[in-house]
Amino acid sequence: MYCDKGASSLANGLLPNVSGDITAKDNILDTLDSSAEEHFWGRYIDGFEGQIFPQIPVSVHEAHLTERARYEIILGNSMVATLYTVSSIIRTGWALLVSQYTESQDVVIVSSLELPSQAMGGTILFPVRFRIRQDGRTEELLQSAKKHADKVLSSQKHDFPHTKDFVDPFSNSILLICTESQPSHSLEELLTELSASKKCALVLRCELLEDKISISAMFDPQVVRPRQTRRILDQLGHILKQISGSDMLVGDLDFLSPEDRQEIGRWNSRSALSDECIHALISKQAQQNPAAMAVNAHDGNFTYGELESYATRLAAHLIHIGVKSGNFVPTLFEKSKWTQVGILAILKAGAAFVMLDPSHPPARNQLICRKANACFALASAPCEPVLSMAVPHVITLSHSFMEELGRLQPPHEQKSPCLDPRAVAYLLFTSGSTGQPKGAILEHRSFAAASRGVVAMTHMSSTTRTLQHSSYSFGAAIVEIIATLVAGGCVVVLSDTERLSNVAASMVAYSVNWAFMTPSFARTVNPADVPCLRVLATGGEGVTSDIVETWASSVSLYTVYGSAEQSSIAAMAGPLATHQRGNSANVGSPFAGCYAWIVQPDRPEKLAPVGCVGELVLEGALVARGYIDEVESTAAAFPKGFSWRCLFPLHQEGSTRFYRTGDLVRYAVDGTLEFVARRNGYIKLRGQRIELGEIESQLKAVARQPYEFCVEVVVPKGETADKAVLVAFVALGSAYTDNEICESAISSSEQFDQGILVDVLGHVEERLAETLPAFMIPRFFFPLQHFPVTSSGKIARKILREQAAQMSVLQLAELSLGSVEKKELQSDMERYLRSVWVQLLGVPEDFIGANDSFFRVGGDSLKAIKLFQRLRRDGYNLNVTSIVAAPTLSQMARNCSLLD
Repeated sequence: MYCDKGASSLANGLLPNVSGDITAKDNILDTLDSSAEEHFWGRYIDGFEGQIFPQIPVSVHEAHLTERARYEIILGNSMVATLYTVSSIIRTGWALLVSQYTESQDVVIVSSLELPSQAMGGTILFPVRFRIRQDGRTEELLQSAKKHADKVLSSQKHDFPHTKDFVDPFSNSILLICTESQPSHSLEELLTELSASKKCALVLRCELLEDKISISAMFDPQVVRPRQTRRILDQLGHILKQISGSDMLVGDLDFLSPEDRQEIGRWNSRSALSDECIHALISKQAQQNPAAMAVNAHDGNFTYGELESYATRLAAHLIHIGVKSGNFVPTLFEKSKWTQVGILAILKAGAAFVMLDPSHPPARNQLICRKANACFALASAPCEPVLSMAVPHVITLSHSFMEELGRLQPPHEQKSPCLDPRAVAYLLFTSGSTGQPKGAILEHRSFAAASRGVVAMTHMSSTTRTLQHSSYSFGAAIVEIIATLVAGGCVVVLSDTERLSNVAASMVAYSVNWAFMTPSFARTVNPADVPCLRVLATGGEGVTSDIVETWASSVSLYTVYGSAEQSSIAAMAGPLATHQRGNSANVGSPFAGCYAWIVQPDRPEKLAPVGCVGELVLEGALVARGYIDEVESTAAAFPKGFSWRCLFPLHQEGSTRFYRTGDLVRYAVDGTLEFVARRNGYIKLRGQRIELGEIESQLKAVARQPYEFCVEVVVPKGETADKAVLVAFVALGSAYTDNEICESAISSSEQFDQGILVDVLGHVEERLAETLPAFMIPRFFFPLQHFPVTSSGKIARKILREQAAQMSVLQLAELSLGSVEKKELQSDMERYLRSVWVQLLGVPEDFIGANDSFFRVGGDSLKAIKLFQRLRRDGYNLNVTSIVAAPTLSQMARNCSLLD
């Protein structure tokens, strides 16, 4: 194949360092010998920052062009009907569309060019590089493309032997442009060669006729599905009509074809169900089946009749002591049957609940109470002291207290207030970029809609027995409790010991048949050990093919999507089959009453074409009101509306809300959503939502010196994605804006005496543990002299991640605080624990000192559970909470005791 890489970009001055020389010599391609030509093209492609389109899945080893599609576009009068001008329009239009699919302004396409010379007659392939700017003009791109082709033609006497090497990396898709006069054998030979290469997955053949362009596509349906191929042709035609008509800003182009707009409108046409209050839905179940089991817990059971009676009694008491509609009432319990009574009573009283986790630092729970302006709270006896530091009135909930209420309350118990379904139901706090957690405000109708969606999707019923496994601070816990009770099922509440020592055996003992697990936790359970399980919902982090392969043949497996701001769960996909393991990123469609829009990542005022990646915007009843006392954050995340919304019919529910999720997704061919990545500062790690900015703020607050911090998620060398860890990079130089390349910055870390790092970060883990939950504390600290920066002056986070990912867990630990001044082991218990650590973590004995943290040398929350289980098998007791709170070897040795 022939190839020309540079003329388009060179003519537009887009190739750094060489563009000036090239543009000074129109015939520079004529002057290149073989070696110079190779060097020229190498420099031209160097620094390419885009992606190849289409991406060929790992599961597809060879591409086969087995299917076809066609499209025709009528040329307007404004189209200049000369071969090269029309060809340039097609190349430019295709590059613009590829930029949408690859989310990149740096685009390389491979196109054909017909050589008119008889001596060199035939068709050649060459790459064309475009740098596409939103503030650039389409005419500039067209002129660049035309100059590019002209330069290739002017140098046609050369047979460039190296160009094929530069075409191949970009040959996943090929653009062929031909005329009626072009020899058919030349094109057919090229098509045969492309098919034989088994690298190309999409060929667009554009035939230039008198008054129209006929576009036919040959494609591999394993890579580009037939319906999506048809959309690509529609989208390309829509772009060509625009850029052939008049000059315009690239940013003003409409990439959404009429066909896309029609499809998106159809996918977002489902109306919401009628609004209802959460407790009203549960009360219906109590009226219909009062004797049915509602809660089966380690500390006792409740029928629906008993749950309703206790909750109504407690609600009357809350109203009597001054709880008003709209108040926020925190709850702090260990896993207990009383949690269900507490949150239902709060709802019946017209207030909203705020569930807290006793494993989180007391200071964090107290901060949340203050942010909620709580005057009343419910707690267990052990947890009461924590809340009493922040809440004036804390009710200690117990059986004796409830019995006493029954004796004291008059027969005409105070009635619950009548609530609007738009009243606030609960406040769910998540990690916040400002350094403090932020609380999403959810209404009754929001979670009622989400609950009914889960019930319908997974066929929950009165026979459902749901494992209440998730942390109370995690939205999944609300789903486990509320959705089950709305369906008339039974909430199964294990003790922490049952939950952590052998969850599979406990699930069998309690006949659990419905469970939610993060993928990380699901990997610790063998389907054969839980034959009672019928439904497994999984989410909170990426669902990979191994989860599908392991579980799909044993249970009805569903993937879930959601966050605090969208009622914890807004969409589901499933049940998945084992053959769908390659499509595990699909999260389904939003529940009824929720509408999914995908906007261009950096231009939310424009919708993304169907099939292209963009930011997911949700609209409808499931969306939260906003964040409590966070005006700026609410305005940024919950916009009032978008100009494109008027292009679609308004829904019957009238006023609505929008939420910018920050998640990058695409529409699948059937309108379901495929999750791609996060686009802003928060991530999910082992199912827990983490705002990296909050960790960075807390690090700055507790460090002994005012240095800069950057926290990132890193997959250490040799580990899989589910073993990702939090790494805190710390710049120890006098400034972090020094524009050094990362290699030198990172290598400079070896020059630091780790005593400096100890001085900067001494006791940082202990200080962080006072305000952050364990899952938000970085496992490793990575010292640098300066942070690498991007051309815009921002920290080059990607470079930091990539460099740290070149190191193993042991290397990261050696670089961090864990290897500083290791203390010798003093007791038999320390030596025993070290041997267990070695087996669990796969590290050498001499790597572990008495002052080393379990989490610093390779442990994580799941390995903490395995440590707990191993110690119990050996006859020792050390619960997971103690492991997290006191993670060093010496601390564990002091806290470890013999089982009774």
